[in-house]
Amino acid sequence: MGIANGYLTSACSLVIGESCSFECERGYKPVSNISTVTCQQNRKWGPEKPCEALLCPITITNGKIYEAECNRRIYSECPYTCNQGFDPNPKQTKVMCQVNGTWSNGEEPYCLEHDRGLIITSRTGYSTKTIYTVPTTIEGTPKLDYIRLLRLNTETLFLSINGDYKLKQAFVYDANSKAIYKDANFSIGLSGKNEWTIVYIGTSRDYIKLAVDWISHNIYWTDPQYKWIMVQSLIGNSTSMYHVLIHENLEGPHALALDPIECLLFWSDIGTFTKIEVSSLSGRNRKSLISSNLLHPYSIATDYDTRRIYFVDSGRETVETVTYEGRDRNVLVKTRYSDYFDIAVYKEYLYVTDTYSNRLYFFNKTNGNESYTSLFDTYVRYMAVTVFHPDVQPTPGTAHCTNYGCEHICITEKDGASCLCKEGYIIKQDMKTCSLNTEYFHRGLMYSNESNICILDIRILTLFIFNPICVLKINGTRYMVLDTDQRQIFIANNTAIYAAKVDNPVLHRLTTHSGIISGMSWDGYDRNLYWTEEDTGIIWRTSELSKTTQIFMKDLKRPRDVIILQHERYGI
Repeated sequence: MGIANGYLTSACSLVIGESCSFECERGYKPVSNISTVTCQQNRKWGPEKPCEALLCPITITNGKIYEAECNRRIYSECPYTCNQGFDPNPKQTKVMCQVNGTWSNGEEPYCLEHDRGLIITSRTGYSTKTIYTVPTTIEGTPKLDYIRLLRLNTETLFLSINGDYKLKQAFVYDANSKAIYKDANFSIGLSGKNEWTIVYIGTSRDYIKLAVDWISHNIYWTDPQYKWIMVQSLIGNSTSMYHVLIHENLEGPHALALDPIECLLFWSDIGTFTKIEVSSLSGRNRKSLISSNLLHPYSIATDYDTRRIYFVDSGRETVETVTYEGRDRNVLVKTRYSDYFDIAVYKEYLYVTDTYSNRLYFFNKTNGNESYTSLFDTYVRYMAVTVFHPDVQPTPGTAHCTNYGCEHICITEKDGASCLCKEGYIIKQDMKTCSLNTEYFHRGLMYSNESNICILDIRILTLFIFNPICVLKINGTRYMVLDTDQRQIFIANNTAIYAAKVDNPVLHRLTTHSGIISGMSWDGYDRNLYWTEEDTGIIWRTSELSKTTQIFMKDLKRPRDVIILQHERYGI
């Protein structure tokens, strides 16, 4: 007299009415949690079927089993589907029901958050041919098995990366091509076409950092060699919709971070007096946040919840934090022989790349402890890192730029919005529309040959080809100097010295000369023009204010190449 799908676990006399202990066979469980069976009048055990098949649950975390192709019994391999907002783990398309009633590897996530995770660039040798994405619950432990790779066919060096989650766009700065690129249909699963198009071309080749304003849909970046901070609208596909936001009193702008909710822009300026500064998103209300004990702060991240910035200083080998007001500065991590390069923040976690140890660290943002084991690869140097997640780009109650009506670039302000015009244009009286600036040339290289004075886009310094615009014809040019304040040129040919406006290039003769001009320089402070004549041994001075020309020095032996040091107030 046996038990269906089970067996007795103790000696039993088989007397009618007696109860005996039993256990179910593997793959079955007692019905209604009973632990004994009773001998019935018909000499059978009751209940008749004390054991029922053990089934794994219909649901898994953030998904469910596809029952049409699965009976959910032990050792069954079953396909599954994920809830909205989640994708199946590409490494595990089926799950197996275990003897304990759980699905195989139950501690692992099957359904991964859709389009949410980390984006990391890496470097091998002198190029980065891969972009890593970690499509996992960010507050969970990232695992190498989940990392996806986007392999590129060109030699790249991605030193900065950021995203606009709402528009599903990712942006990278490539130092090798000196350009900023956009993937307009980016996903953490890298399931799109992965087509990168140019946003801006003509940066320098340096440690440039990107930051995206996801509310106004603008991208900002620093440029240490050009010594400026730029902003460009991401609405539309124009690559000319950029504006030089800040260019005064900058030595080497590097790190960059935004808080579009508070309308704040943070950056580091590395130079003689390294500092971290803050301003509005339009560059107004600029002030110094930290001005001491800084060496090389290469990256900044903002935490909107706590109103703090987090930054890495590779020179000090530290990860640090300070409030938006520049108070309560703390060193969270200090590691000897480190080279911290980039930082991102999400909830309680800091993600920090170290190009010396080839690691991506996961630090607690409060105490600096390692929250999880770092990612490490002997042959991969992790460079830039960013978080692609809606929680780090919250939507405000009011988006002031949505219907504000800026013709070119709209900037979110604390009390509304303001408009900027792209380079070469000026704002009209309505403060929204733009008109072509009559001062057409703004930042460029001016050069001359024997018959023409021409201007090249300043971005020619990055070795890209830009066609010159020749603004003036004059024969026999020997020397040329610029008055950048008044936007005028001084030109010397074989017989005379002329002046002309850059924006209205009509020659006006200042004076004639009889000697051989061997040097020329402009003093913008006193508004005097100096030139040397090597055959007469004279240095001449012409005053723009008094309209007079006189000998400044004489009886010199072949004077050449005069230059005025305006700030020191003397000439060489």
